[in-house]
Amino acid sequence: MIKRSAARFLAVATAASVFGGINAAAASSATAADPVQHMCPDSTPLQSQWIDLPGLKPTMIHSAHVCSRRSGASIKSMVRLYWQIEEDVIQDRSKRYTSFKVTSRLERRSGASGADSVVTTKTCDVTNEVNGDYGNSVGLECASPSATFDPAYKWSGDATIVYDIEGDNKGPITWKLTGSALTS
Repeated sequence: MIKRSAARFLAVATAASVFGGINAAAASSATAADPVQHMCPDSTPLQSQWIDLPGLKPTMIHSAHVCSRRSGASIKSMVRLYWQIEEDVIQDRSKRYTSFKVTSRLERRSGASGADSVVTTKTCDVTNEVNGDYGNSVGLECASPSATFDPAYKWSGDATIVYDIEGDNKGPITWKLTGSALTS
């Protein structure tokens, strides 16, 4: 059974909203004038999923923002991943995932109703981070390489998360996130 505590979800969503502008990888290296270049806008919908881990392991809530970000003549897609344990009492501190990978794709199309084509993509292996901490309200970012922005196209960010739960014998599970709004 998956428990969905409204208070826990609200705490994660609030932390994601408040801290969403800070890139965990760049927090120590970004200058005060640069953090905006690395974040998804606050208007980007937060997508969440509860994962009921087997045995005595805690239920996890994972949340993500997906966006495309234009900076001058370049554009890239970004995914910001957050997670939190659902239970207050943790009985099992063993490895939760054998694999946890986030793929960020920058896509474009010739019109609002055209088909997407992938321009750049990057897969980030965050298994150690997700296994190493019971929560991350700051968020880990996975960004695709930048591409040259062409206003003749509509641009969007898209993402997929593939994870394999330790000990459930189900193999990799794919979570297809909803892509960002189109940018022109």
